[in-house]
Parts: sequence; structure tokens; C-alpha cells
Amino acid sequence: MDRNPIEPDRIPVERPTSGAAGGGKTGDTAGRTDVKPGWKALWNGRPWRLPFAFARGLLGGWRMPALAPPGPLAIAWGLLAVAVAATVVALGNIGDDATNDFGPAAVAALPAATPATPEPVPAGPLPAWQANARPFPANEARPRLAVIVGGLGLNVEATQAAMKLPPEITLAFLPYGRNVAHWLAEARAAGHEVLLAVPMEPSGYPADDPGPRPLLASLPPEENMKRLEAALALAEPAVGITNHMGGRFLAAADQVEPLLGALSARGLLFVEQGAGANSTVARIAAARRQPLIAAEPLLAGEAIGPEAFSARLGTIFERARREQAAAIVVEPHPYVLTALAALPQRLDKEGVALAPVSALAPRTRGLEGAALPRP
Repeated sequence: MDRNPIEPDRIPVERPTSGAAGGGKTGDTAGRTDVKPGWKALWNGRPWRLPFAFARGLLGGWRMPALAPPGPLAIAWGLLAVAVAATVVALGNIGDDATNDFGPAAVAALPAATPATPEPVPAGPLPAWQANARPFPANEARPRLAVIVGGLGLNVEATQAAMKLPPEITLAFLPYGRNVAHWLAEARAAGHEVLLAVPMEPSGYPADDPGPRPLLASLPPEENMKRLEAALALAEPAVGITNHMGGRFLAAADQVEPLLGALSARGLLFVEQGAGANSTVARIAAARRQPLIAAEPLLAGEAIGPEAFSARLGTIFERARREQAAAIVVEPHPYVLTALAALPQRLDKEGVALAPVSALAPRTRGLEGAALPRP
């Protein structure tokens, strides 16, 4: 007795030795017991082997036995398999007809589309002055006062003392001080907004010396832009620049135009302090629709003492309430820093909000010229 080639472990096969058996039938099926099981034997045995057996049979690996004609149950299972296969194919084609096979008549029969509400266009990257700005409540209704402490980066003690002021106070650093990049980063880490105070040619130049490598009205604009770029290399954490002196330079329109263009390209604010009667900055900034903040030097080199300084602050509070915004620049004298340390409490009583300088510049792109009236 041989083993069944499909189910060698289960179904024995008898091989006849003579020509007639099982009712006188002859040929390959005479006397064989493997014919009778056929599909039924495979189903009752291990039906999961059936696909592999047929595959091997097609490849010539196994010789398939002769199978009896399928009965009703086999026909039912076959019809069910065909139905399942047709369903899978139909599901796989869902969406194809709706997107690819519409002819002109079908397209014409579609209902009219409802116009969609356009999605808002995402804004591009924020300009540097907004990215580096100290957070300030947009719904602050009180008048705003920005205080800038200038002349920092030269005297270590004064610079360190300014770092301890309320973080709403803005700090301005001269680019030719030692370790300016370090001071800028440290001030920013302490929560202050920072400005770079770029030296510019004053009206009394050269007797009045603004410091090394100033922007000069007598130089070609290209040379001044090289000097500006060298200074701006330090200004990564800054919201902008302010002028250190600069009466003569800022009166030269051919110099101010490229200056504002370079700041706009970098996304930086310009804070003009002590604008003279001949300054061209406001006119050019308005024509360019570029934000500009005007700040009033409160001391302008004077050492007036604590009481006089306090009185001048009072006039600034009145101006802020009258105009809804004001900005001042002070120098880091010890009595000035002492008065500024208590400024938030005094301003609360005055009904004025202490604000970083960027809070005086509108947040709208393509802005209207000067953010503040002239002092």
C-alpha cells in the first residue's frame, strides 16, 4: 500500500495487481480507494493544504489524484468564493468611477458646486523685531511708556546694574564696547528687549565724537552700509537699532534711505532719539510704510539729580496719558537706575503701563509710518 501523495499521513492508497476490481471498472481508477474520498477527503482532512497542493500540481511537483465530480456542498462553496471575490473587486474600485470615468453628460448632470470659503493665507515668518519682542498684552488699554537705558556695554558696573531693572525696560548697547555680544545675550535672557546704539555723525563732528566707525554723511552710502552690517552682526537678539548722536547723518536723505532699507530687509525697528529739525527719517519711513518709533532723550548728557529727574518723569507721564504712548531714553546714572527700579509701582498709580519699546510699534505688516508723534 502506497501513501497518498496529497495527504501522506492520513489517506492510504491501495494499488491493484490485476485489471478488474470494484464492479468491473478498468483503467487508472480500477480498484483504487483514493478516488472515493476526492474533495470530501481533503475537506475532512486538512483543507488549508488544498491551495498549496494545486500550486504544486501545476508546477509538476505532485501528481494530483483523480477527483470525483463535485457534490452540492462543493458547488455551494465555489459560488460563495466567487461572490466574495466579486465583492472585493467592487470595493477596490469605489471612487474610481466617481473621479475618472465621468463623461460630459455625467458632468453636466452634477449639481452646481457650493463656493468654498477661502482658507486664510498663512503669514510668513515674523520680522526679527516681533520674533525678539518681549510679550506684552495686546488688550492693554492704559497709555504706554517705553523706557530705554542707553550707553550700555562700556561700564561694567552700570551695565550689570541695568540688567537688574524691571524686564519691561529696554536696554541699548554701544557696538564698540567689550563683550557686546555677551551683554546682548545676557540682557535678552534676563527678559529685556535690546537695541543696538549705532554711532552716527553728529552736527558738531569731529569735535563731537560718536565713537569708532560711525556712519558719516561724507562717506559713500556703500561704505556706511558696510559699517552698519558689521554692527548688525552683533544684533541677533535685538529688536532694532537706535542712533547714537547722528544729527548730521540723519539729515542726509541719500544716507537714510539705504539705512532704513537695510533695517527693513533684516526685519529690525529703528528708534530715532532726539530727532532734529532737519531729520529726514520720519518722511522717508512714512513713504516706505516702515515702522518708526521716536524717543525723547530725557537727560541728553545732563546730570540733574534725583529730584529733578523725578520731576521730568512726571511730565513724561502726562504726555503718555495725553498721546496714549511715549518713549524716553535715559543714561545709566546711579540715581536714574534707582528711580527706574521703582518705576512700575509709580506708573500703576499714574495709570500708565510700562512697556517694552516694541509694544509701541503696530503689529500690522505694511505699516503706517511713525508709530509715535514727535516730542
